[in-house]
Amino acid sequence: MATELVSEGRPIDVLVNNAGLMQPPERQVTRDGFELQFGTNHLGHFALTLALLPLLRAGRARVTHQTSIAARSGTINWDDLNWERSYDVMKAYSQSKLAVALFARELDARSRAGGWGITSNMAHPGISPTNLLAAQPGLGRPKDSAGRRLIGVLARVGIAGTVDSAAQPGVIAAVSTASRGDQFVGPTRLIGGPPAEVELWKPLRNMDDARAPVVGSVRTADRGARVVLNSRRPFCGSIGGRRHCGVGAGSRAWSTRSCTRPMMTSI
Repeated sequence: MATELVSEGRPIDVLVNNAGLMQPPERQVTRDGFELQFGTNHLGHFALTLALLPLLRAGRARVTHQTSIAARSGTINWDDLNWERSYDVMKAYSQSKLAVALFARELDARSRAGGWGITSNMAHPGISPTNLLAAQPGLGRPKDSAGRRLIGVLARVGIAGTVDSAAQPGVIAAVSTASRGDQFVGPTRLIGGPPAEVELWKPLRNMDDARAPVVGSVRTADRGARVVLNSRRPFCGSIGGRRHCGVGAGSRAWSTRSCTRPMMTSI
C-alpha cells in the first residue's frame, strides 16, 4: 500500500494509525516473526508512517496514533522485546500500546526539530464493547472473551463507553482545529465519558524509553526480516530498500534519509 501511495505522489493530510489486536489465546507471531501484538499494534504503524514520510511532509499532515489505557501501566521489556523467554499476553499488549504512544511523541519532537510540518498526537478510546475482544476465529478465539462480555454489561449501565464514544477521541485528535502536536485525547472518566484533552500517563512521559539503547536479541523466521537488539547503537530500519533510524533508540540520526548506522530492523 505504501509503495502504491508513494508512487502516486499525492500529499497526505491525515493519517490515523488505528489497526490493532489484543490478547491472542496463545503467543503468536507475525509473518516476519515478531510477537503478534507488538508487530501489529506498533511495528506495522511504525513501518507505514516511515514509508509515507515524504507524503506526510508534503501534506503537512496530522498523524494520530491510537493507544490504550493498557499503556498506563505498560513498560518496554528491553531484555526480551519479542517475549520469547516467557510470555505474558497482557504485558505484551501493554508494551505494544506504550510503544505506539512513545513513537507518537518522538515523531512530533523530530518533526518540530527538523521542520517537517507534521503534527503527531495520541488518542485512547477508553473501554468499550468493540470487536477487540470479541470472537476472532482467525486469532484462535472462537467466542467472545469474558472481558468482552463484562465490558458489554458496563457499557449498558453507562460505566464504560460505547463503540461510538470510543471512536470520538481519535476523530477529534485527527481533525479538530484545536488539535495540536504531542497532545493526548481520551475520555474524561478514563474508561468512558466525553472526549477531551487528558494528562499524559507516567509511562508516556518517559521519553528515555523512546530513545533508549536497546538490549537483547530477536531474530525472525521468515522473509529475511530480523531484529538484532544486542547493540548500543540506534534502532534503525530498512523499509522499501532504504534505511531509516527510528523510535526505540532515537538519536540525532533519526530522519527520513538513509541511515549510515548498522541496520537493526528490516520490515
